Amino acid sequence: MGATVTAPIADGVEELERLFGAIDVEPDETGGVYVTVREVNLGERWTPRVVPLSFQLGFNYPHAAVYPYYCPAGVARVDGSGWPQALQAATWRGEPVVQISLRANRWSPAHDTAAGAVAQVRHFFQTVA
Repeated sequence: MGATVTAPIADGVEELERLFGAIDVEPDETGGVYVTVREVNLGERWTPRVVPLSFQLGFNYPHAAVYPYYCPAGVARVDGSGWPQALQAATWRGEPVVQISLRANRWSPAHDTAAGAVAQVRHFFQTVA
């Protein structure tokens, strides 16, 4: 991470790594970072089952919700049924992706974290979607 990253972003990245294992972090040129959690288990109903999950922690993290999230194009339900409304085909950082539009409507920097947001996305795929 670059020297311009704030302490809350550094703390958020550290927590992500502690809870989810290997992550990639790249400065975003505005004081935030792009983060990829290398392995998020979407559950038995999805193929591939384990995917990288990417998102941006903006310069104003933790005062802004983490949103949206991205996983590689090609994610599909095992049974062949369609995606829930929260998923859309998109392009992010020049690559085709699946955009995951889950947002914490009542994001509170006192309680919500990037790691909690990733856990919520994982929970969505494993139990709701």
